[in-house]
Amino acid sequence: MVISTIENIHRAEHFPGGAEADEMAQYARFLCSSLPRSDQRRWAEVFIRGLVSVPGRKTITKISDQVAGGGAEQCLQQFVSQSTWRWDAVRRDLALWLTEELAPRAWVIKEAVFPKNGNNSVGVGKQFACPAGRVLNCQLAVAVFLAGQGWSCPVNWRLVLPASWDEDKERRKKAGLPDHEGSAPRWQLMLDAIDEMAVDWGLHSLPVFADMSQQCELDPLLAGLDERHMQYVIRVGPNQTAGTVRMMGCQRRALSYAQFITESLSRNNTTLNMWCMPASGPGRIQLIATRLPAELSPVSEPGRLSVVLPGRPRATRYVVAEWSPTRKSPRAVWVTSANPRQLSELLADIALDRQVSADLDELYDGLGLRHFEGRSFMGWHHHVTLVSVAHASHRVRRRQAGGMLGQNRYGESRPTACG
Repeated sequence: MVISTIENIHRAEHFPGGAEADEMAQYARFLCSSLPRSDQRRWAEVFIRGLVSVPGRKTITKISDQVAGGGAEQCLQQFVSQSTWRWDAVRRDLALWLTEELAPRAWVIKEAVFPKNGNNSVGVGKQFACPAGRVLNCQLAVAVFLAGQGWSCPVNWRLVLPASWDEDKERRKKAGLPDHEGSAPRWQLMLDAIDEMAVDWGLHSLPVFADMSQQCELDPLLAGLDERHMQYVIRVGPNQTAGTVRMMGCQRRALSYAQFITESLSRNNTTLNMWCMPASGPGRIQLIATRLPAELSPVSEPGRLSVVLPGRPRATRYVVAEWSPTRKSPRAVWVTSANPRQLSELLADIALDRQVSADLDELYDGLGLRHFEGRSFMGWHHHVTLVSVAHASHRVRRRQAGGMLGQNRYGESRPTACG
């Protein structure tokens, strides 16, 4: 059955989706060339073609019927959920290729939400999903996108495991969850993904953008990025605590980011920088930036990691607010490591976050990101990786000015992005 199915695939003149699906297969072929066995590489190609060409929900059965000619459900299910190919190698090759082809400007970190009905899918639980703004029964993941002008693509993933999974041996065994995988704060997952990209994959570090406006884990993330000497622009909530300042005597006062900006304006602070940038709609956006004082100390909370080590000064940071004269408080606030000379160019890339949000919405249903039917840890990572490859292929093809083929680093022909 397997042999006849693969022969049917080879004999096919074209696949659903026409020339676009066939060209996607070329991308899939070289991006998945790290898979050790030829049958794995063929099933990867079939699955990615299905993600691109099959309308509606991307089920294993529909991909088998419409791409492989039927009878391939078991092989596809085994390939995605049980086959032991390394997803990190595919992600690395994807990131290196996108960096070469499309010159990304930033690494944008997003939280992805996978609503679920049952309780057995790996990492599922009742959790607060920041993008939805409420508690859902879902899987949550941290995704790192490479992003540039008019495009973005996720290249690295971390599954957020609720604490309820740490001691549940039966569910961990059923999901194939490795012993070393456990619950961890989002900031730790973000830094772990960044370290893999910068150290293990050898990518040149780019400015990091993330939205932490609904998180209480801001200080450890900022400290970790400072220690790695990375530039960043992190969105924070106006009412989030920026830190504490010493008042008269020994008392300290907690100060929110909105309060800090407001007081800087009222004092006509000499460190204040103000400029305008084009808005997405009519008018212009006024941005205000000022340096966070060195004496602004993080708020200490029981059980929280100390983010300023004894004897080590905190790195210089700036707070930037989007302000309107008609408002009493800023509409949006960011914390950044960029100095005033760098801010104007760096803040222009804030729009990349909106691009990533739009692409993530497309990934959810348009390319089947939320359609994984398995329950295993390995299967989930395989699925999101293959969706990432399909999305990258789709994006690059859109941006192509021609259909010329170049040579990839494996010596095979590969599509080359133009423009």
